[in-house]
Amino acid sequence: MAPLSPKPSLFRRFVSFMGWTRSSYAILGAFSAIVLLIVYVWWPLAQMVLAYIDWHGPWWRYMDWLLVGIFLFMSLVIMAGADLRTDA
Repeated sequence: MAPLSPKPSLFRRFVSFMGWTRSSYAILGAFSAIVLLIVYVWWPLAQMVLAYIDWHGPWWRYMDWLLVGIFLFMSLVIMAGADLRTDA
């Protein structure tokens, strides 16, 4: 009787389900670099705006959770089935 192959990890199953490829990781890396560049450039303005928030109170009530959720969802879905050779 042949030994059973080990069950793939949860991460591997998720990657397979989403259809991510090497191009997906390249796109995610470029997207992350652009986001970090934007944060770096706008950080002084962000500090001034964040100074108005009362962090001891219920700040989570004022957070735009729908916008955060859409941003995270689109960041994952844009990588699904990406192929830079055919998509470019």
